[in-house]
Amino acid sequence: MHIYASSGLWKSSKRSGWKFLVNEVKGGRLLTLDTSKTFDNLRVMVCEDFGIDVNMVNIELSYLSSDLVIGIDSAPVFITNDRQLKIFLTYVKNKASTRLCVCIRFRAETSNIKVDLNLNEEATESPNRQEEPMSFEVSEEDVEVDESDDDCNREKDMINGKQQWKYVQ
Repeated sequence: MHIYASSGLWKSSKRSGWKFLVNEVKGGRLLTLDTSKTFDNLRVMVCEDFGIDVNMVNIELSYLSSDLVIGIDSAPVFITNDRQLKIFLTYVKNKASTRLCVCIRFRAETSNIKVDLNLNEEATESPNRQEEPMSFEVSEEDVEVDESDDDCNREKDMINGKQQWKYVQ
């Protein structure tokens, strides 16, 4: 079966709930999956198709089950193992419009210290920061954000399957 996958990040607003903001640079890919695929197979396939090294990133795979959503605060469903992948594949057989959402996070290892950077957050200046962003980074210029949606001065991000609030100006 064919699955449409798009790269980006999850945002939540008080009025319209969760929505996936697509990285306009990375865009989407069409994947071919069958029930024999494992979660690790899918991770490798997604990384290859988006042109990123599977050893350099952590990817989060998720979807929003529109017919199972009870309210606007219903969070995305994260796929983290073979069982959840099988559930997703069974679900999309009947819901062809379901999109696989891919969040890409850069992973760098230095000696024995593991560093996990969220590419969906705004970068801060650092003396060691490279001038050219890596091709799989997600920046605010890469996603379209409708800021007129909320009268609230805070927003929720979905990072690594956890909701995090941050206050905005």
